[in-house]
Amino acid sequence: MPELLLHFSIPFAVAKTKYNLKQTTIIATAALTPDIDALLHIHRSITHSIIITTITTIPIALLTYKKKPKYLTLLIACYLAITSHILLDTFQTYTPTLYPITENSIWIKAEGNIIISNTITPKITTTIQTTQTNFTTFQTLDAPIYTSQGLITSILLTIIPTILTRKKIITA
Repeated sequence: MPELLLHFSIPFAVAKTKYNLKQTTIIATAALTPDIDALLHIHRSITHSIIITTITTIPIALLTYKKKPKYLTLLIACYLAITSHILLDTFQTYTPTLYPITENSIWIKAEGNIIISNTITPKITTTIQTTQTNFTTFQTLDAPIYTSQGLITSILLTIIPTILTRKKIITA
């Protein structure tokens, strides 16, 4: 799952219920910032740590509160969008979510389905796996910008809220 386009469209859909299109685009774009590490040929590095993200955001939030308090809620929304990226990646593969508190990367494997036949039978399994965090460079990145399922989902997550708020079906 979380390909680059979904990292953008999920926070976009959530933010569009409260913010205008420009603000929503800023928030959704902020959600892509953890992947800036790929430009340094290290993917899932410290940019994928909620701890590092929080430590980095606190002084920016204090400065924003002091100088431009009207932007504080936008900054908090951007922080939550970045955090959504990290959490989505944690459900995809090993991610240094709690680095440097722990030297381990975490992978939450959650699978489930509900079968409807004579009875309704839910099947849900969840495991949390860890491995030693290893920040090594790569030669080629093989991560998708989008997949066919992710593209359809992203279109729905971005177009529908935009249309609904334009038509004043939901208030923004």
